[in-house]
Amino acid sequence: PGMAPEDDRPGDLPVSQYPMHQLPNNHMVDNILVMNSLGVGLGMDGRDGYVSNVTVQDCAGAGMLAHTFNRTFSNITVIDCNYMNFDSDQIIIIGDCIVNGIRAAGIKPQPSKGMVISAPNSTLSGVVGNVPPDRILAGNIIDSALGQTRINGFNGDSVEMGLRVHKLTKTLDSGAIRSTLNGGPGSGSAWTEITAISGSLPDAVSLKINRGDYHAVEIPVAVTVLPDAAVRDNGSIALYLEGDSLKALVKRADGSYTRLTLA
Repeated sequence: PGMAPEDDRPGDLPVSQYPMHQLPNNHMVDNILVMNSLGVGLGMDGRDGYVSNVTVQDCAGAGMLAHTFNRTFSNITVIDCNYMNFDSDQIIIIGDCIVNGIRAAGIKPQPSKGMVISAPNSTLSGVVGNVPPDRILAGNIIDSALGQTRINGFNGDSVEMGLRVHKLTKTLDSGAIRSTLNGGPGSGSAWTEITAISGSLPDAVSLKINRGDYHAVEIPVAVTVLPDAAVRDNGSIALYLEGDSLKALVKRADGSYTRLTLA
């Protein structure tokens, strides 16, 4: 009701063709206060949009239930929700959203059931307050105070954390940590690599763990003879090729060097 005719919305879909809870409503919603609800404090759904400055307090059930997708939240405060200790979480975000700033405060004893924050497909940052890490469920948590960061890949076969030193280049990653499926979805196997840039080529040097599910580590070997400076730390080793021979440069515990022929 109240929507313009479909002919006036070129490229749009009729309401009946949108997935459940995913009707686009690109609204900006600010400054919501919910207190003393006898059930769920605040409910919303839809795709896209921005919601900021939400406080939910003293709700018998969940403080917020959001069937939202691709929505950005900022500054959410939850205080003593689910005080009836239902089988419920206090903040629930179903879809793939971004949440910048969550403050959780508890004056009353915390309920034993449910999570404080349940957002299994969303990225959270700026979580403050008395929130035990095991009471947070998220797709990705970027918060050093909680001692954990998780990078999630929902649609592709790999997930990556890129590292970029801008003094080197503002357009290329200087290194990356990447995990990729071995086989298809549900195969139960993946391989992980740590890479570094060389000669302006990202991933030029790469250490690969369990590629092909062989339970092996693929170690890069230099194709030229290494100088002693190639091994920095005591008790360390580097491999190189000299002609057809595989050799190792070893720095002993006392800092002296030796070279071994391995094959």
